Amino acid sequence: EEDKHTVLDKHQSICRMVVNKYKEVQNRNQIEIITSAFYHPILPLLCDTDAAKKSLPHFQPKLRFNHPEDAEVQIKRAVEYYQSLFGKSPVGFWPPEGSVSEQIIPLLQRHGIKWIATDEEILFRSFTSVQSGSRVPLYVPYRFQNNDGAVNMIFRDNNLSDLIGFGYHKWNPQEAVHNFTYRLEQIRQQVAHVIEEPLVTILLDGENCWEYYPNDGTDFLNCLYKSLSENNNFRMVTVNEFLEQNPPKRTLHQLWPGSWINANFAIWFAHPEDQSGWEYLNHTREALVHRERMSEFPIDKQKLDLAWESIYIAEGSDWYW
Repeated sequence: EEDKHTVLDKHQSICRMVVNKYKEVQNRNQIEIITSAFYHPILPLLCDTDAAKKSLPHFQPKLRFNHPEDAEVQIKRAVEYYQSLFGKSPVGFWPPEGSVSEQIIPLLQRHGIKWIATDEEILFRSFTSVQSGSRVPLYVPYRFQNNDGAVNMIFRDNNLSDLIGFGYHKWNPQEAVHNFTYRLEQIRQQVAHVIEEPLVTILLDGENCWEYYPNDGTDFLNCLYKSLSENNNFRMVTVNEFLEQNPPKRTLHQLWPGSWINANFAIWFAHPEDQSGWEYLNHTREALVHRERMSEFPIDKQKLDLAWESIYIAEGSDWYW
């Protein structure tokens, strides 16, 4: 039993170092740390579950959840927590599961978010005109703008991101890195005479894949960073660094509502158990609002705050995954 406590104490000691280490590295501009909605909800569905209908036209949900004020709380709380940890406001934002809709943009803008990221399929489905199938439009940043708000957007390269996430752990590290840089070079040649400063966005759940790599991915990552650092054709940048030097020249006036999984919200909304979950959440939230308004029976503020906290927790995406 004593040995177990020794090991757990060491784990906690290491965990306490992590945020300060990130802060140190960010302060010397080596990395950029972004944030996400506080309890990881699917923000477009909090704003209005009807957002799911565009990408799932044959789906007829049993209910409509429509509470953008909750989405704003989740964004606000995330920004405030970031500020408490790093002493400044976040510039970038990853909407949970890359889930976007036009309705979340003014909420993000209101809380100082300058750029967000999502999946390439969202970009291609957001174009008003049919594209020729070229991937060239993927390698530039965009400004999404409508009457309600505006934000800069970048879109991930699925192929390269998924190779790191799901493919290269089966490869020899040197061969994987060679393949990766070869693919980057192909992109560079493809866009060389079209885009002055192309940006290739590699984006994935950063914690999920390394347990499948030999040596937890250390050999692959060391080889990858060494190769890219020594290659004069490529420069590694943070997103904010790139956007400051290359503000978006292209504007999107409509944004496809969807996530980075099949460009829709099916996983969190379309299955019978998902619908039950949203129905319970909706009924419980309505009951809480009704109870809160019963002025003749005042409720203890501490209990009320705890009840609302439970609602916000229940809005998290993993309950519906």
